[in-house]
Amino acid sequence: LQPIATRVHADPDRFVARLRAQHPDRIAGELIVPSREARLAPYPHDLDPRVRAAMAVRGIDSIYSHQAVAWERARAGQHVVIVTPTASGKSLCYNLPVIDAALTARAKSLYLFPTKALAQDQMLGLQRLFAIAGREDVLCGCYDGDTPAAMRRRLRDEASVPQPRTFEDFCVKYFGTGFSKHFMIPYNEKLWGV
Repeated sequence: LQPIATRVHADPDRFVARLRAQHPDRIAGELIVPSREARLAPYPHDLDPRVRAAMAVRGIDSIYSHQAVAWERARAGQHVVIVTPTASGKSLCYNLPVIDAALTARAKSLYLFPTKALAQDQMLGLQRLFAIAGREDVLCGCYDGDTPAAMRRRLRDEASVPQPRTFEDFCVKYFGTGFSKHFMIPYNEKLWGV
């Protein structure tokens, strides 16, 4: 068997035709979504200029309309839910307000991701943006089973995550009242200062 990456042709139509021919009984349906022009928006006028400059260095001169709406709603203190296809810019919907707040108000943020790979990817992206913006001092880190003990200690002690008074406050603040504390950082309440 060859890895799929070496078997997939650069031509997606050819690849799909081959799948149809090889596995007709496994294909339950098809949906073809036609491409459409991107709906762009200018950067928000109240976005910190350092964030704009960092984005320009990465080749991003404008944002998508859904990112602009997410910015407006987040700045207004509203809850935001983004549902868009893969690689459509969801990360900037939450990263722009977080980076701006970290640069202007020294605000604190806690991200939760379902996979280590996604967490690592997002962390590296944030670190790059903070470095370009001249703020390498902003501590971003992943706290999981692979994190060395010294880094865990540093993240607990120095990261820009506000410390709640009790473990129950921690769960309510970061995960909502529907989460059981037994699923959140079990047996480590003292380490987190809660």
